[in-house]
Amino acid sequence: MKSIRRGALLNRTRATQAMAVITALGLVGCAADETTADSSGLGLTSDTSAGDGSSEGDGKSEGDGAAEGPTWHGEIGPIIAKRCMSCHQEGESAPFALETVDAMRTYATAAVAAVEGGRMPPWMPDRDCRSYIDERLMEPAELDALRAWIAADMPEGVATGEAPTAPARLAFEPTHEGRSAEAYLPNPALPDDWRCFILDVDIDRDFYMTAATVVPDAKPVVHHALVYAVDGSQRASLEAADGAEAGAGYTCFGGPNPASGGGGGVGAGFGGAGGFPNQLAAWVPGIQPTIFPEGTAIRILKDSVIVMQVHYSTFTTEPIADRSTLKMRLTETKPETLFQTKPLAIPSLAIPAGEAASTHTRVFKNWSSSPVTLTGGTGHMHLLGTFIEAKVEREGDPEECLVRIANWDFNWQQAYRFLPGEETVIAPGDGVRLTCTFDNSAGHQATVNGEQLAPRDVSWGESTLDEMCLFYIAVVRPYEEPTPVTTTPCDSTDACVAKCKDPRSVSCIIGCEETSVSCLTCVAKSAQSCATTCLGNLLATRDCLVDCGVGATAFGGGFDGCLSENCPDSYSAFKACMDPKFAAGECDATLTGCGVTFPE
Repeated sequence: MKSIRRGALLNRTRATQAMAVITALGLVGCAADETTADSSGLGLTSDTSAGDGSSEGDGKSEGDGAAEGPTWHGEIGPIIAKRCMSCHQEGESAPFALETVDAMRTYATAAVAAVEGGRMPPWMPDRDCRSYIDERLMEPAELDALRAWIAADMPEGVATGEAPTAPARLAFEPTHEGRSAEAYLPNPALPDDWRCFILDVDIDRDFYMTAATVVPDAKPVVHHALVYAVDGSQRASLEAADGAEAGAGYTCFGGPNPASGGGGGVGAGFGGAGGFPNQLAAWVPGIQPTIFPEGTAIRILKDSVIVMQVHYSTFTTEPIADRSTLKMRLTETKPETLFQTKPLAIPSLAIPAGEAASTHTRVFKNWSSSPVTLTGGTGHMHLLGTFIEAKVEREGDPEECLVRIANWDFNWQQAYRFLPGEETVIAPGDGVRLTCTFDNSAGHQATVNGEQLAPRDVSWGESTLDEMCLFYIAVVRPYEEPTPVTTTPCDSTDACVAKCKDPRSVSCIIGCEETSVSCLTCVAKSAQSCATTCLGNLLATRDCLVDCGVGATAFGGGFDGCLSENCPDSYSAFKACMDPKFAAGECDATLTGCGVTFPE
């Protein structure tokens, strides 16, 4: 298997990990704020605290004499507990613990340098965009206190209570647990090894997940983990990928799909079988379990395949066999509110070889008749990504930033939850502008088997050397029944078509709010077989169709308004070519195969 790494000059994660071993610059890497330390973005409750750092010792310590300014037992210990100890404690992922004054004295100067240099804590969002729950940031006053403590020769002070400790972990009683069939030993030739595992969880009916956590089996090598529910129609392809490789699991990178991009979902395009996977849980060092507020849950559809993607890192340790566990609290009781992650994506990526700043932007509008409430967001690119931003655009109002990351690092991606009371409403007509920038220059290429690759043209794909521009929005909606399983993609559009003034028209069929992405895809394919003279018009609208399909997946609504606004000329030409053929019944056979029926 090939060894793939980022180019040495730009591999900030590698440099940081090496410095953690050599000079302890991996400090403050898993800090938690006053609320619980969670990076899943899944709307969990937060009710624990590491303390406010306001307790004061008497400024004395054996051998220190009188101490002025901050002391370990007064200010510094609580700061380190709040910002560092969720990872830097015995048995956790960090390479050393910071639970005592002696340990902190050893690493204090390096810790300040790491914070000042922006290497730690590993928190990518721009603070000028907005604030989030559980930010891993050290406040300026806290950093000043550390500097003052070092300048005063790091006095211990006198303990007036219990020793500083990491935030208490949330807990719940799981109803279901899942693991891979066997343990996996990370490949030592791959300092970064991405592996997916089909978990032994039987989803034999529709369930509602109210809590979840991942328990790593080998924390020293587990960098992060993501858990997905994949549509049951993809089971065969996932199991085939699992069986095609020796050992537990299969190679994966951008998501739960095999690296080849098979298995539907993101890598196979939009409207393919299975669609986007449903993210359930996440683990990064220091994270708390996901526990939803009362009445809120994620729906997991019957026959879903539960897949855990694990990023193993063996850069600073020998490989250790891992068989991590997913724990969930599932119920059949329907919640009042459904939590969902919805994708906004630019799949028509074309990143030219050698281009140092290839920027791609799309605006995805809410073309539905209902507002959509966002509670957070998650950006995703691969190794060439340098910048990602999502912001809301409203006519006549200032833009609202959702997430902005100006120095993207694939290894520290996570979800970001908006502060309580700062949820964002995307009203009908509002849009989310997604922007991604990629550096495909010679100095920003992956290194394979010790040699840095030459730049090549890059497009969308699942594998390590492909790219993505993807932003998941965290959406909460009032409970609604799941869409019934239909035999044909457009079954749900019949009632809408019957109400159209001109049902035998393209705009009627694809303008219905009930029209799904799979229905749109089927109708477009129908045009290829029944109206070959219109193919040029169809191809001219292809990228626009995909973009509108992405928006409809996220916000709902039909496609007619989106197409009319974003590609009016090509869409008008497409309708002018297709409508006479629809009216004459030339496409009835293929449209009936899609499930489109016209009123008598």
